[in-house]
Amino acid sequence: MNILKSVLTLILLISTISANAQQPSNHDLELQREGILDKNFRYTNSPKVSQLYRDTTAVLNQSTPVNMGDGVKMIQALQMPSIAIYTYSLPIQKNQFTPTMERYIKQQAPTLKTTFCYQVNKHIHYKVNNRQEKYIYVDRQNQMLTEITLKASQC
Repeated sequence: MNILKSVLTLILLISTISANAQQPSNHDLELQREGILDKNFRYTNSPKVSQLYRDTTAVLNQSTPVNMGDGVKMIQALQMPSIAIYTYSLPIQKNQFTPTMERYIKQQAPTLKTTFCYQVNKHIHYKVNNRQEKYIYVDRQNQMLTEITLKASQC
């Protein structure tokens, strides 16, 4: 009876591990074919990596500033291998930024995390390289107000 229980536990454990194993996305495989990712989905030390992220940043910033509504604008995006940084300008002065406003911004973190974790779970290289996303909020004069940082390890 104990052997049967052990075998059933082992089968359950193996099926759980198999169900949670992440398969590489088409994007992961394409980056691997281009020499940007190695066989373990880590970034290579190749000039192609830097160029990819320079190009991605340039394309994203062609559209900035992006009006997000209520006077909020995304004014800059920066993509690097292990981090993406998005900067938002709020239509206020730093001295007008209240704890209530900061709480409201921080309350957006779960929604941002859901979107971010979807990407982490979709692309294995995000998880392997512990991808981060940072959302920075500044005032009209580009003075820092607050930020939210998400890490793949939190997903």
